[in-house]
Amino acid sequence: MGDLAVSTRFLCVMMCGLLWSCAGAPRRLSYSSLNSAAMGKSMDYAVYAPPSLADAEVLPLVVFLHGGGDDVDCLDEAGFGARLDQAIAAGRVPRVVIAVPQGDFGFWEDWADGTRKYRSWVVEEMLPQVQAKYHTQACPEGCHVMGISMGGHGALRFGLKRPDMFSTITALSAPIFDTEQMLEFREHFWWGLVVPVGRIWGKSKDRAVMARDDLFVEWSKPEDLSGRRLRVAWATDDRKEVIKTSQKFHAHLQDKHIPHSFEVFPGDHEWDAWMPALERALGVQVGAQPAQ
Repeated sequence: MGDLAVSTRFLCVMMCGLLWSCAGAPRRLSYSSLNSAAMGKSMDYAVYAPPSLADAEVLPLVVFLHGGGDDVDCLDEAGFGARLDQAIAAGRVPRVVIAVPQGDFGFWEDWADGTRKYRSWVVEEMLPQVQAKYHTQACPEGCHVMGISMGGHGALRFGLKRPDMFSTITALSAPIFDTEQMLEFREHFWWGLVVPVGRIWGKSKDRAVMARDDLFVEWSKPEDLSGRRLRVAWATDDRKEVIKTSQKFHAHLQDKHIPHSFEVFPGDHEWDAWMPALERALGVQVGAQPAQ
């Protein structure tokens, strides 16, 4: 299958190994459910609010998209809520509200067959409810989207498909496919066993149609980002496919003179590497600290 061949090991990690469990870590997030018309069922979400959130305080809102195999409790499972309390107290991260929607293994897409609409559920249903309950800043200026792994793919797709909603876009350890790579991914045997690729992206192999979802095509000049801040990061020992596609995307952005920040952070495709990288991303993207 060429350089993009997705290894069995990578598949197993995406399915089963993305949770870095911290036994006994304090649960800092609040959990809610919402009957979703977009999904046709009840969907869960979690919210991190900083300590002593006052009614008069109007904070930025980050929509955090989890990876495949994770769920709405991923920040609590990793112990990131407690870590964030400390980072805020130390001034490394601004006070912020973070919403974590349920994404299952749906790649954060509105599926081509119309049966599931993950992006619509997040943007049109969960986000307004969190904004109202936690009196956060208005979109797009006060709204940010971030994700890890599958969620990093989702964050980029949210940025592409909903440019009206978010002022910053952050993808950590994300597979970032161009049209040819997406075709390989969709036709890969192992992925086909666990991911309904035809239902998610459709079965068309028309490259002109697929190019409308190709970030390498759609983001080809600085004005395509409309002033939004973009950050791409990956780990030194990340999955081979993540490193290759992230490096290729970073090189594309440089070649097209598209402003962005990037980071290669120490570690593997797991939460103990993602947590400090996510903390830095919050400082850069939401707190507008100098890019690292």
